[in-house]
Amino acid sequence: MVSGKTQAVGVPVVQGTGYSMAYGALLMAPFAAFLGHGAPFRPTLTYTGSLLSLAVFGSVVGFGAYLTLPGRIGGERAAYAMVLFPIVALLLSTVFERFTWTARDLAGVALILIGNAIMLANPALLRRLTGRPAPAGTPAPSATEAPAAPSPADR
Repeated sequence: MVSGKTQAVGVPVVQGTGYSMAYGALLMAPFAAFLGHGAPFRPTLTYTGSLLSLAVFGSVVGFGAYLTLPGRIGGERAAYAMVLFPIVALLLSTVFERFTWTARDLAGVALILIGNAIMLANPALLRRLTGRPAPAGTPAPSATEAPAAPSPADR
């Protein structure tokens, strides 16, 4: 939501993301220090390479790509895109970690996709499918949109 508002006033995504990350780090550092969690660094090639790849691709590119969405498609629709991230994670785990799918995993993916489809569907379509009338004060359907079927209460 903050990203959509800052984009609306002209703050570029990269700068907004950088400021957000800096503020987040500054706000979390005292808590980490108070709880005794340091920021250990091991100067090995593997550790440094992993840290850099996560910083660049996982944070800068990933957040930049995601935070561009609210400015382009709105915060509501961008929030539903976030629900798809676990599916991407499962697919990557399947490819790289030999994740074995179970019926519960497939059911979860199906529920995520059905929920997203319902939330992103045109309200008039949902009314037609469920047979519910439009709420009072809702504009009449356009000429290209078929009217909703009357409900038993309307008959």
